[in-house]
Amino acid sequence: MASAYRGTMMLPRLLAPRLPVWLWRAAMSAIGPLERRRFERGASRDVVVETDIDYGGRGCVEQRLDVIVPLISADRPAPVYVYFHGGGWTSGSKRTVGSYCAAQAEAGLVVVNVEYRKAPKATMSEMLRDGTAALAWVVDHIAEFNGDPHRVVLGGDSAGGQLAGL
Repeated sequence: MASAYRGTMMLPRLLAPRLPVWLWRAAMSAIGPLERRRFERGASRDVVVETDIDYGGRGCVEQRLDVIVPLISADRPAPVYVYFHGGGWTSGSKRTVGSYCAAQAEAGLVVVNVEYRKAPKATMSEMLRDGTAALAWVVDHIAEFNGDPHRVVLGGDSAGGQLAGL
């Protein structure tokens, strides 16, 4: 039974060998514009999006966020959903989750879609500081977008989920 188990575990490795990070990044750079158009095509028209707001205050392109606001009128500020994209700490972009964030905004949330620095250029401490800086920006500025700074939930996928949890 152990050999059968080992045999089934080897099959995925043979079909999908591990790629070097540099090769993965090169492939993602090449298909990135196509994927961006595909994701943006599915974006909602029932939201307003303010893009590339500098939350770090240093002009760093990896310290930018988007705020997605529902068009529905509310009698009080809306809850806020701060979302950190995934990418294994080394890749990924807020652009790849734009449609997901727009769908959440359509449901009545003000969504903050955060970009953060990634390895190997940034350390884990720097990534955590980016998350903290983004949250500080939310507390200080989200009311400008009819968001309630007292009703904030964090989320993310993969590395972004871990960042949200830390």
